[in-house]
Amino acid sequence: MIIWLIQTGEQIPETDGDVKIWRTYQLAINLTESGHEVIYIGSTYNQVEKKFRSNTNKYLKSKYGFRIILLHSNIIYRNNISFNRLIYQSN
Repeated sequence: MIIWLIQTGEQIPETDGDVKIWRTYQLAINLTESGHEVIYIGSTYNQVEKKFRSNTNKYLKSKYGFRIILLHSNIIYRNNISFNRLIYQSN
């Protein structure tokens, strides 16, 4: 089965270095190990560090075998409570 996981707020080891594996990423690992084809869709904007991972869409393969698609948006925000974050989340 092909499963799409969409998450914009987690850090990703393939782009963010040695970071904790968060819930959706762990789910992607478990589903891949169970034989499913997983596509993890995230953002090029790292919400934890408030910076871009890339200035364009990015397509990666995790070391666990699932595909990662990072979609780019030019909308950024510096504060967790802001009008720009509202626009970013609705985009």
